[in-house]
Amino acid sequence: MRKVAVLFASYYGFGSVNQLNGVVQIFNLFYIMEPNIEIAKQKMEDAGLPSNFQTPEDLLRYDIKQLVPPVYLGFGKLALDTSFQNSARLYFNAVMNSSFPTDYLDNTFSKNKFYHPRYLCGYGLNNKTSIRIRGKFKFHPMTDEQIQEGVPLPRLKMSK
Repeated sequence: MRKVAVLFASYYGFGSVNQLNGVVQIFNLFYIMEPNIEIAKQKMEDAGLPSNFQTPEDLLRYDIKQLVPPVYLGFGKLALDTSFQNSARLYFNAVMNSSFPTDYLDNTFSKNKFYHPRYLCGYGLNNKTSIRIRGKFKFHPMTDEQIQEGVPLPRLKMSK
């Protein structure tokens, strides 16, 4: 999740993640760490829900109520997975229907890439769409002209 810190340092225009001071909340479409989606789904089913929640929808509604701007939606391909698309759409709709900054998002759910921060601020850093998203996901979003002109975006790193 180090790239999340990089993304939010960039959002605030910082030159280093060490300048961040506060809390970045991370909400997931599911809370199981497992790269194989089928195994993850099984683990999720086996784990069950925290005791305060009756259904997965209860947990999802709770999470959505906790959103505080700025919010970056980085679901990646999970946004299109039939098991998670409804949850991704609920997060998307909540953000789009709020007063949160959404310059980096297209108004149409299916037109968004929802790049994961690891891709956006890592190995996909120079991808044209990544550059646009990072330029728009800022406290003071870059204009389309600045993005087209290639105004450099910082490549921030975590300190050791």
